[in-house]
Amino acid sequence: MMLENIILPDIIETPRLRLLQTVPDTQVSVMQAALRESRDILTPWFKWAELPETYEISTIQERLNQSRQNWDSAMKKDIDYPYYITDKQTGDFQGCLGIMLFDCYGKPHAELGYWMRKAAHGKGYMPEAVQHLSDSLLDSGILHKVTIVCRPVNVASARVAEKAGFVFEQSGDGTLCLRDPDADHEYMVFQRAVADHND
Repeated sequence: MMLENIILPDIIETPRLRLLQTVPDTQVSVMQAALRESRDILTPWFKWAELPETYEISTIQERLNQSRQNWDSAMKKDIDYPYYITDKQTGDFQGCLGIMLFDCYGKPHAELGYWMRKAAHGKGYMPEAVQHLSDSLLDSGILHKVTIVCRPVNVASARVAEKAGFVFEQSGDGTLCLRDPDADHEYMVFQRAVADHND
């Protein structure tokens, strides 16, 4: 089956959150505040967090517009598809979950990336969001598995994966089958496979 046949809901509801494929432009200033308050915890893990323009309103708006264009067409490999994490009660932006589809050893699967604003840490929001999004991806009937990749020193990210029902698969360097490997780093790979999801 083709990746283009994957259809994901516009909104994914969890007990406390809504995961949205897009948010209103009025959330751009909230997203800017979230990024600014979280800069020190983002820069060790994300290259984009090191760039000054990341925290500008114009850049955030541009990326939001691009994400809308991505979702408006059939899903493809090597394109980022974000879900914006919002609080059910306030509607405010809390963080982001990104999906990228690619083939690994001839089998289609998705890799997830994520970040949560600093003020929302410690509430268990991210495992909740990751579990529900990975459920939707595996329910598509097309993907072989969903993976989360982090560095061994990123204990918080590994803990999110485990709490969301992912299991450790392997560790290694940039030669692993990843969406964007860096030969200078070691990685841990966690996975949820179709068989695990259906058990």
